Amino acid sequence: MVMHPSVLKRLQVPGDQALDEFTKAYLQSRVMLDGNALIRAAFMESGLTVAQLARRLGWDHSRLTRVLNLSTNLTLETMGELYYAITGKAIAFGPRDILAEAQEYAAAEQKASNQEPAAQPARPPRTRRKASP
Repeated sequence: MVMHPSVLKRLQVPGDQALDEFTKAYLQSRVMLDGNALIRAAFMESGLTVAQLARRLGWDHSRLTRVLNLSTNLTLETMGELYYAITGKAIAFGPRDILAEAQEYAAAEQKASNQEPAAQPARPPRTRRKASP
């Protein structure tokens, strides 16, 4: 995920000002992405099949498939239920310094844009086919 410098500026919350809608939406999306990543990693490591996990949850196979393929937004309650069914543990989100992450992404983007692109191999000239009569 690459952060544009304007995103950095928008994520900074000075003083006692309320969070703006952009920052709220960004934070909500981070929770969703982090939660989905934790669940998918736990599922992959568990060795469970989709059918086994669906039985544990009492869900039908298609619902679980949609959830695991990120085709639906999950509530925190559903994330907790899924993670517990997979691991037997409560899901835990750690604190993150999103501003520092955004600055790291922006710096990496800047560094990449300052580097010369790799030379492309020469392509043979295209030849046009003659139209058939």
